[in-house]
This record gives sequence, C-alpha cells and structure tokens, in this order.
Amino acid sequence: MEIPVPAPAKNANYSVAPIRQQFDYFSSYTSIIKTFTEKVKDLEAERDEMQLQVTDVRSNGEEIADSVIKWLNDVNAFLVESNKFLNEGTNATDANCIKGLLPNLCSRYQLRKKVEKKMKDMEALMKRKNFTQISKDVQPPSIEFTIDEDFVPFDSRKKIADEIWTSLKSDDIQMIGIYGMPGVGKTNLVAQIGKQAESSNFFDVILTVVVSQNPDILHIQDRFVGKIRRTKFHEKTTEGRASQLHKILETRLEEGKKILVILDDVWEKVKMSDLGIPFSYDDSKFQKSCKIVVASRDERLCLQMGCQKIHKVEPLNQNEAWSLFEKIVDHDILTMDRRNIASQIIKACGGLPLAINIIASMLRNNNSLDCWKDAVSKITRANLDRRMFTVLQLSYKFLEKESDAQELFLLCSLFREDADIPIYDLLIYGLGWGLFQDTTTLELAFMRVNARVEYLKSSSLLLEGTKKEFVKIHDIVREYALSVAHKDQHMFCVEAGSKFDNLASTDSLKLCTSISLQINDAANFPSKLELPELKILKLERGFNCPSLVLPYDMIAPMQKLKVLSMYGIQIMALPPAFKYFQELHTLSFDSCEIEDISIIGELNNLFFLCFRGCNIKALPEEIGKLTKLKILDLSKCEELTLVLSNVISSLSRLEGLLIGYFKGWAVSTEDNRNNYASLEDLKSLSNLVLLEVHIPDIELWPEDLLFENLTRFKISVGGNFETQEQAFGSSKILKLKDVIHSPLKKGVDDLLQTAEIIYMQNMTNFQNGLYEQRDVTCFLELKCLHIKDLNEMKYLADATIAKVEVFPRLEILTIRSLAKLEEINHGDLLGKSFGELQELSLGWLPQLMSILKSPAESAPLQNLRTLTVWGCHKLKSIFSQSMVRNSLQLVDIKVEDCEALEEIVDYESELEVSDIVFHQLRFLWLSGLPNLKSFLSSANTLAEDNHQAPCIRVGLFQQVAFPKLELLVLKNMHSLREIWSNPSQLELSFPRLKSLYLIKLPNLMHVLDMDSCETICFQSLNILEISSCPMMEVVATIKENATALIKFPYLQSMSLRYLSNFQGFHTERSTLFDGKVAFPKLENLELKELGRLTAIWTSPPQVKLLFLRLKRIDVSFLPNLMHVWDVGSCETIRFSSLSILEISYCPMMEVVAKIEENVTPLFEFLCLQNMVLRSLSNLKGFHTERFALFDEKVSFPKLENLELKQLDNFKEIWTCSSQVELSFLRLKELNISSLPNLMHVWNTGSRETIRFRSLSILKISYCEMMEVVTKIEENTTALIEFPCLQHMVLYGLSNFKGFLMESSALFDEKVSFPALAKLDIYEMKDLTEIWSMQLPPGSFHELKDITVCRCDKLRSVIPLNLLHNIQSLRQLIVTDCKTVKEIIGDAGGGLEHAKVLMPHLEFIKLAYLPMLKSVCHHSCDFECPTLSTVNLECCYKIETFTCGDLKTPMLKFSRVDWVKHFDHDLNTIVQYASQERHKDDNNKNDGDKSDDRSNQAIDSCDGDKSDDKSD
Repeated sequence: MEIPVPAPAKNANYSVAPIRQQFDYFSSYTSIIKTFTEKVKDLEAERDEMQLQVTDVRSNGEEIADSVIKWLNDVNAFLVESNKFLNEGTNATDANCIKGLLPNLCSRYQLRKKVEKKMKDMEALMKRKNFTQISKDVQPPSIEFTIDEDFVPFDSRKKIADEIWTSLKSDDIQMIGIYGMPGVGKTNLVAQIGKQAESSNFFDVILTVVVSQNPDILHIQDRFVGKIRRTKFHEKTTEGRASQLHKILETRLEEGKKILVILDDVWEKVKMSDLGIPFSYDDSKFQKSCKIVVASRDERLCLQMGCQKIHKVEPLNQNEAWSLFEKIVDHDILTMDRRNIASQIIKACGGLPLAINIIASMLRNNNSLDCWKDAVSKITRANLDRRMFTVLQLSYKFLEKESDAQELFLLCSLFREDADIPIYDLLIYGLGWGLFQDTTTLELAFMRVNARVEYLKSSSLLLEGTKKEFVKIHDIVREYALSVAHKDQHMFCVEAGSKFDNLASTDSLKLCTSISLQINDAANFPSKLELPELKILKLERGFNCPSLVLPYDMIAPMQKLKVLSMYGIQIMALPPAFKYFQELHTLSFDSCEIEDISIIGELNNLFFLCFRGCNIKALPEEIGKLTKLKILDLSKCEELTLVLSNVISSLSRLEGLLIGYFKGWAVSTEDNRNNYASLEDLKSLSNLVLLEVHIPDIELWPEDLLFENLTRFKISVGGNFETQEQAFGSSKILKLKDVIHSPLKKGVDDLLQTAEIIYMQNMTNFQNGLYEQRDVTCFLELKCLHIKDLNEMKYLADATIAKVEVFPRLEILTIRSLAKLEEINHGDLLGKSFGELQELSLGWLPQLMSILKSPAESAPLQNLRTLTVWGCHKLKSIFSQSMVRNSLQLVDIKVEDCEALEEIVDYESELEVSDIVFHQLRFLWLSGLPNLKSFLSSANTLAEDNHQAPCIRVGLFQQVAFPKLELLVLKNMHSLREIWSNPSQLELSFPRLKSLYLIKLPNLMHVLDMDSCETICFQSLNILEISSCPMMEVVATIKENATALIKFPYLQSMSLRYLSNFQGFHTERSTLFDGKVAFPKLENLELKELGRLTAIWTSPPQVKLLFLRLKRIDVSFLPNLMHVWDVGSCETIRFSSLSILEISYCPMMEVVAKIEENVTPLFEFLCLQNMVLRSLSNLKGFHTERFALFDEKVSFPKLENLELKQLDNFKEIWTCSSQVELSFLRLKELNISSLPNLMHVWNTGSRETIRFRSLSILKISYCEMMEVVTKIEENTTALIEFPCLQHMVLYGLSNFKGFLMESSALFDEKVSFPALAKLDIYEMKDLTEIWSMQLPPGSFHELKDITVCRCDKLRSVIPLNLLHNIQSLRQLIVTDCKTVKEIIGDAGGGLEHAKVLMPHLEFIKLAYLPMLKSVCHHSCDFECPTLSTVNLECCYKIETFTCGDLKTPMLKFSRVDWVKHFDHDLNTIVQYASQERHKDDNNKNDGDKSDDRSNQAIDSCDGDKSDDKSD
C-alpha cells in the first residue's frame, strides 16, 4: 500500500535534487579542474607519442593517413584552446573572488560546465585515436615486368607458362624451377608469369628480383620490402633484415594473403632464410600460400635449392624462330633470296630468341644482300658455343655507321649486372669521356644520347629499363661488351666479391683506360691506384658492404683522368692527388658521405659536378671557382640547408642546375644581409636550359624572374614535390601546391603554359578554367595534367572565352576533389581539342554535370583508352552517341558511385537510332549506380514508351556491342533486373567475354532470358561469379517443355553465393544442374547460401560428361541440400580430376553421394588431396547410413588433408585399418573436432604392425565419447607406428583413457613417434600420466615443443628416465594443472644424483600450478646450456627450481610472479621469491589476526550494549 505524501513534501523532493546537483558544481570545482589539467597532459603525451610514430613512418618513406593528420591537427587545436582556457579562465575566476577570500560561485559554476564539455570533446578525440595503421593504405608500387618489345607468346612458351601456372596453384608445390641455356628466353618467360600473376589477382604480393652472378643480399631485400609496403629497413645487417622481412611476409600469410617470389638469373644456391622468404616443406601455410619461382641456367642448381617441379625452356622450333624473325624484319624485303639466307641464319642461331632478335634487328636496317650473305657465312662457320658471340660481333660492327654508338654501348658494360642504367649518367659520363663533341649545347647532347640509346635498343643490344629514363643490358650482351671493351679499349670491370689485387698483379692494368670497381668488403679496396692511362674511374660500394671509407692516399695523380664517379663511399677529405686532375671533366658523388671537399675548387676544367643523394649541409664556396661548369647536380641532397649567393651566380656557363631538395632560399631583397642564395641568383645564369628546383613559397619568386630558355625543368612551388619523374626523363614538369596568389607571377605562369606535366593542388584561382586571360598558344605542349582541390574552379576550359583548340596534345587528365566543377569544358570544343587524350580519371566531383561536350562532327575522345569516373553524384550520363562513335580506342571503362547516373551513353534525338559499338573495349566496371536504367538511353526510352517500370526490364545492354570485351563487373546497381533480354544479343555483342562478376544487385531476377531460343553458348566465358543477389531465382529463364541447351565450353570457375531465393540454374526445380547445361572445362565450383537448393546434380551421366575437369568443389550454408551427388545405379563412380572437396553447414545433408537401394558402387577420388566436412549435423555416412564415415567402397589414394568437424552421428571414421593404408596412403594432416559420439579414430583389429606412413599433423579436439585414438584388440602385441608425425594436438577429450587402450599413461611401448616435434595436450581431465616407463626405441627423439594445459589429474609431466629420449626439447609450457607437484616425475628409483643434460632447451613457462613445489624433487644435477628464458607465474608453493645443481649459462632473464630477474642462478631466484611470498603471507596473517581481535572487541561491545538493552 502506497503511503500518501503531502504535496509540499513532493515539491520538496523535486527541488532538492536539482539544488544538490548545482551545489556539486561548486563543491568539486578544484577537483574537476585538477582532473581536467591531468587529462590535458595525458592528451599531450598521446599526441607526442603519435607524432613520434608519424615521424618514424615518414622516415620509412610512407605517407601518413589523412585521418591521422586530421586527428593531430584537431588535437593541437584543442590543446592550444584548452591551455589558454586553463590559464585565462581560472585566473579570471580567482580574480572575481570576493577580496580573494570567498570564491565567486557563479563564475566557478560556469567554468565547470565549460570544463565538462571540454572533457567530453577530449573523450571523443581519444576514441578517434584507435587507428588500425598510421600510414596510408596505398597500393605498393606496381611490379614492372620488362618484356622485350619483340616478345611473341609462342605455343612452346605458352605451354610451359600454363604448366608453371598450374604448379603455382597447386597446394603441394612451393618452389618451381625454370632452367635453360643463355639467351633462350627465361627472363621473358618469368616476366610473362609475373604479368599473368598480377593481372589475375591470384597473388596478393608479388616480389621479383634478378639475383645475378654476384648477388647483393641487402639490395635484394631492399627491393623486396619496397615492393611490399613502400618502406625501408631499420635493420642494417642481412640477418636483421631477413628477420624483419620474414615477419612482414609471415604476417601477410597469417592474414590469408598469397605471395609469389620470382628469383631470376640465379647462379648459385640461395637460402630463402638468408633473404627473409618464408619457406618450409613442413608448414602447409607456407606450402600453399608462399610460392617461389627460380630461373637459372643450371638444372642442378634448381635441384639443390629444392625445387619440387622443374621446367626446361627449350630453344624455339623452326616455325617459332621464323615467326620471330619475320616479326622483326620488314616482310617486304624478304625476297626469295633473302628468305633462303634468313632460313640458314635462323637455323644457325639454334632457336635462341636473343640471337634471332639481335641478328634480325641488324639485318632490318641493312638491305644489302652481300651483308646478309656475309652474316650467314660468319655465323655458320663459328663453333656452336661461340655463335651467340658471333651474332653480337656482327651487330656491334654494324654500329660503326652511327658515331659514338659503339663507345656508348661499351660504357654500359661498366655498370653492375642487371642494373637500371640512368640515361642521364650515360650523358655526363659520355660527355666527360669525350663523346658527342660535335654537340655545342647541353640540349643537343641530350638529344644525341637519346637518339643513340634508341638506336641501341632497336638493335636489341640494350633493353627497356623499369622506367623510361633507364635502360638495361642483357647479361650475355654485357659479357660480350666487357670482352670487347677489355680487348679494344683496355676497359675493366671488377665485380663485387672479386679482389682487385688479383688484377693489379698483371701488366694489363698499365694500359687500362677505364675501370669500374664494385667493392663489397673494405679489405678489397685497392691499396694504391696508379693507372697512368686511366680516363674513367668508377668506384661503387656493394650493397652487402655496410660502409666504405675512401683511403686518403689510395688515388695517385692520374693526368689523363676525365671521369670520376663514386657511389656510397665515405670521404673524410678528398685526396691531394685531386689537384692534379686537370683533365677531369665529370666528377660524380652519388649517395656519398662527404666532409672536406674544399680542394674541388682547383679542378678548373670540370664540366659536370654531381652530389646526388649526398649528405652535404652547405655548398662549398670553392665551387664558385668552377667557371667552366655546365651541370651542377644537387638532387636528393636532403640535408642541404645553406648556399651562399655568390656561389651559384658565379657559374655563368651553367646550363643545368638540379637543386630540388633545397628549401633555404632567401627572400629576394636588397637587404639580404646574410648573403644567402636567392632566386635572384638564377637571373645571371643566361645559358640555363635544365632546371630542377623546389620553391617553398611563391613570395620567394621575383616578379621579373623569367626562364625563357629552359627546355627541360622540374619545378615545384609551395608543397613538397612528391612525384618521381626526373627532369631528364620528363622534359618539363611543374607542380603548384598551396599557391594562394592571384594572378600568378609571370615567370610561373609562363612555365605553366609551356609545361608538359602539370600538378596543381589546393589553389584558389582559375575559377573559369586554365585558359582564362591566357595567350591562345598556351598549353600546346601539355601531355599530363593532374588537378586536385581547386575548389573555386567551375570549368577546366571555357570554350566561350578561349576560341581555340584546348589541350590539343594532352594524353593524361586526372581531376580530383573539385567541389564546384560543373563541366570539363564550357561551350563546344573546336577541332583537335583533347584529341590526343588517352587516360581520363575523374573523382569526387559532386557538381559535375557533363564530361565533355562537343558538336557531333568533332572527335575529342578519338584516342581515349582508359576512363575512370567515381563520386560524381550529379552526372546523368558519361558519353553522347557521337562521342562514343568517335572513341574507337577505348579499352577500359570504370564508373563507380554516381548516384544520379541514368545511362552510360546519352541518346541524341538528332542522330539515327542504331547500335553503338565499343570496338576495342576490354574491361567494363559499373558499380554503385542506383539509378542506372540502361547502357544506352534510347533503349530506356523504348521501355518508358511501353509503360514499363523504372527497373531495367529490357536488358541492360540493348543496342550496344562489345566485340572485344573480356571483363564485365556489375555491382551495387539497385534498378537492374535483367542483364541480357535475348540470347542473340549476348552471342553477337559479347563474343569474347571471359570474366563476368555480378555482385550486390538486389533486384536482379536472372542474367539471361532464353525466350524461345534452343541453344545459347557463352563461347569465351572463363569466370562466372554471382553474389548477393537476393531476388535471383535462376541464372537463365527457359520456357516450360523447351529443349534448350546452355553451353559454357570454356568456363573454368563458377561461384554462386548469397542467393537466398535461388532455385536452379535455369528452372525452378530446386536442382542446380541437369542435362540442359554443359560445363566441359569447369574446374572450380563454389556454392554458398543458396536458400532453396536441395540437389546439385540430377544424374551421374552429367557428372561424367558435363563436369569432367572439376578440380574444386566448395559447398556451404545450403540449408536444404540433401546430398552433393545422386549416382543412381552406377557401379563405379570415378572422379579423375577433383582435388579439393569442402562441404560445410548443410544441416539437412544425410549422405555426400546418394545411391539407389541394393546398389554397392565403388567411389574413386583419384586426385582428391583436400577434404573438409564441417557442421553436417544430420550426416549419416558418405554414401550409406552407418556408424562409420568411410568404408571399403570409397577410395582416396592421394588424399593429404582431411578435416572433420561437428559431425554428430559417427562412432567410427574408418571401418578397418587396412582401408586406411590402402585408400589413405598419402594422408598428411588429419583434423577431427566436435564429433560427440566418436569412440576412436582407427580400429586396427588384430594386425601386428600398423604404419601410418605419411601423417604429419594429427589434431583431435572435443570428442566427448572418445576413449582411445587407436582401438586394438585385447592381448595383441601390435606396434602402431607414426613415422612422419610431427605435430599432435589432443584437446578436450573428457572421456579419454589412453592412446591405444585404457591405461594410466597416454603413450606406452606399443605406439611409436620417431619424428614428433610438437606435442600439445589441453583439457584432458582424466589424464594422470603422459608417458609410461617403457617406450619404443627412437620414439620422441625429435620432440622440440611440449605444451600441457588444464589437465587436472596430472601429477608430473616427464618421467626422469625419459629425458634421454627427448634431448631435442627446446620449449616446455605447463599451465593450469591443479595437481602437478613436479615437472620431472618419479623414475622408479635408481636415478638419484644423476646428471641430466638438456642441450637444446631454450624456454620454460610454468603458470597456475598451485601444487608445484619444484621442477624436480630428486637430487639430480641439471645442465641447460641454451636455456635463455624462464617464466614462473602463480606457482605459490614452489620453493626451489631443482633439488640438485642447476647450470644455465645462457639465461638472459627469468620472470617469477611478473617480476623480472637477471641472475643466472634459478634456484636462488625461486628461493628468494618463495621467502618474499612467505613474508607477505605472514604479514597478511598478522593483519587478519589483528582484524579478528578488533572484530571480537567490537562484537563484545555490541554484546554488552544488547545486554544493557535487555536489562
């Protein structure tokens, strides 16, 4: 009953609470201010920690994620405001106190409310700090596989490539070898494999490197890590880097990534562990997911490295060789006479592609029949092993026609094997050496060296580099070049790893004119270098050499020296001999550490001076004396901070200045008191044609600074220059970032109008486009334009203002994040506007209404090859009809996340309605287009005229054709209900379609409407994936009683997933496939969450005829599926190709294969390697209902991995052991989990010896009824052998009695494990002993790792007498075992005072063992020479580690109850911890007694009081 309360009392209750709340604001003011101040400090610490991480990530060369940068900016702003608030707010509050005595309650109240709001803001900031990664999740640099331009994909090479690709997909093969004679085309083949891997997306990480004859491990590791994540190594040694790289790659593997490593040109055995590549035949994770391809000349090397599959690359056959020759030589000059000669030449070349390439390239440029005859004569006369050199000799001699070409070719041989040779280095070396003397200017020299390089490439003597500013030379061609250089020019190249002194002992060095020394060890540095005829000296530190110091007196005066180049060398001071180098023209220091180079000012004839990547901080004044200097290269000098003004301005003849990293430019004013260099100094360089410079602020640019003569430049103004192009490779590059200046200064604007590559970001001008108020001749040379964050720009080009052809040579256009951009061009385009555009990328342009508008007769996109559009939410169409008809070169279209897009091609009423053909399109990706109605708007108009609904009903691709389309992706398109409305449209318009992906199409009903068509053929389709289409019922609709046939003659992979309403492939029969569909080449079938499906195949003939090549079946989450196969009355079912079978989460499945009654067929899975049966709660047998899963009627002769999980009905897996040995011969991994009724795994019967020959991993968990692993008959003397078992896991077997029989020990003398390396035992509640006293000889000798956890009845772990069996033990972990009193148990007597050696034990962890008193109670002496770490946690009764002596010389630290100790004596440590624990217990007991006495006194007082009350 509720007691009534008077109204005033109720009101009082309502008013007290708010008053109390307000009072709390006053009373806890000091406390909350203190708390807030501490939290501000905590936030500052978090900010500082994050800033350190950001600095570290940036030092690795990685970009910082935008979210991290924003968080730091927000935190900094918050901290500034908070500190200001604390300083000013609290002072103001104190000042408002009444005479400083009483607090101003009102002010404090307001202040506290503000503090509470700020604390909420602070909490929000802290929550945002949970970043998964600091760096941007960017794609690593694309792998650049260099394939010869004349490469032809011959059938013989395609066959090998297909075989290699098959091996790469196999779970059994990790390392693949490729070998063949020099010049046969191994490099091109592995490059082809790499490209195929990259395009297929089968591998997530692809690492490729050329190892070469003298491998630099550090260089290889640098290449690898750079390709993985654009980062650098912290470690300096090869071992440290290998460990770091291994961890990175292993993390990727654990994430489920697949890795491909390609090692080309391997000469000697390379250990994967030395490189850091995860490699193990024993670890299935590495075997399946980390693949390695090795290319070498030697088959034996492939065998030594452990290649499991080796492929030989044979020379080309006669037809292939002739095809290659014809491809290179102009067909018109191949008269009958020349054909006969060519046939002899090809035969003489022995089918070697390199030889054919070189000789054909030479003959292509020579029409003389006598020359052809001379060539065949010389080649055929040469010995077989010399014919390649003869071909090279002929080609080299032919170079005489072009001056300087031979010398430039020989110059390339001085660079390391497989190096990317910078063309810029060839220029400065060549000019310094005396080449190109008839070129009077630097620009002419640039053109000459480019021309010669192109000539050498066309002669096949040089190859394309990884980037356009580099070239490469084939190792065989380089060998020839070195031989000629040595013979004719006395040029030498000492490779890394060779000793110079061996060469110096010969007389040939006295005539040496050029030498390249690659030094991997400081000991190999020449003691004295005296070469009187030397003109070129190249010193290079090898990648395997961490540091190399130039000896002060190593270099002697050499009067004829013209070129001196050093790479990666520490120079304390230039040797005094430098002042005698008066003929020196080129001096290059690349990535050197330099201290004193003041002597450089005496090199009066120096033309080219390079400090690229050096550590110089200030440019020496002495350089100003080099008045003949033409090029000064200070690129990548990140530490350069000081340049005096008179240095650069004194170099009046300077033609090239590269100073891109220097940020210390002074303001160009007369009041430059420090005399620092400013941009004013560049005015005096009237000959300047090459300039690379970064200008941090536009205000540093003088108004009158103009560069009218520049022919090549790389200039950035404002933000940092992040692009990688070199000024030499890309002629004219300009980047403007954060430039807030309107209008632009004239010098900058002039460069903008003449540049070839432009980057513009975060600028406020250019509202009406780039042509506004500019000369009609502007942008005539522009080839590449990147624009981002120009938020005022409405048009890129306003054709109503600029009555010119806009961007006539533009090839690449990228526009990102322009908030106000409405059109690319405003007004109609003229003539050749955008006529050369090849790549167009538009992203996040929320106001964009159209892409390009032009009259029907113009063709602005006639050369467009790639179009990418995303995040343009007002765009309604991509093309007009007229634009498409002129876009004949379009190859790739990707359109994503454009909410308003209704059609791809807009219908133009003035044009005749006809089919649109995309003649060259190969890739089409449409995603996130919720309002797309049709591809061509005329089709949509027809649908609307017929009063159809907005959803697409007439097919997406009406009236459009894609004769070369290979990839089609349709994703996240809500309006799509049908892809093709009739079969003829599909066959005629998509004849080459190879891959079809339909993903997240919520209204899609079917893919194709067969109508009355009898046969439809997807003639090229290779991959079909349909996913997350909840309304789809069938793939293709067929009329009832129709006899239609659907053919997929080349389909290899089919994936149907998340189709909740799916009923069948073509009919609503709840059966996926019947006789009306054909997949003769299907290899991979994945079916997942197909809600209504009850059967997959209807009859066995289909399996045989239509699915002959099926290799993988993955069936999961099919709630109504009853079986996988219905084999009918067939007597023998043979699956000849199936290698992977996975069936999971099908609760209604009773058998895998359904058979008719009274039929006993034989099932043969001849190639099955992996089988997974998981969560099949109703499964009763593989083919019949019985207690055992497998019987003698099923055969798996190649099965290696078997996983059985959550199968409720089985008591046995195999009915007899003979079946295991016959049908499961190769079983390597067996994983059994959650089989609640399973009694045992194997039943051996009465056999005397059972040998499980291949099993390497055995895992059994949560089988509550299991008593033994292997059942044997009573009184049998059988020996069970597991000769290959390496890892065993027993987990949660609550009813377990023993491995073979009910016994007190898990293992006894009847079971043998000679190879077991890792043993894990968890939650074995009734286990009292692990090992008995007697074991078979050799058993457990390889055991390295023991883990025992939660075994509540276990008394000890290892019997003392067994320790001699497990001498390989490295790690021992025992945790959560309530009754364990000792680790080393009773040996039955006789071993007291014994000496026990554990030679390999490294780690021990003992935790939560409440009864443990010591590791061993017996007085034995233990010696553990490698033990380094011991952890003891919550073992409260342990008093000593061992009762005898204990030697642990390598013990680094031990942790006892979470306290680290660094003493080697474990017994002392444990005893000390025990004593401390007793002290704590005593103190606690004393405290408890005191508390008891106090409580008794209180109780006594209470008792007295109660007595008084009762009285």
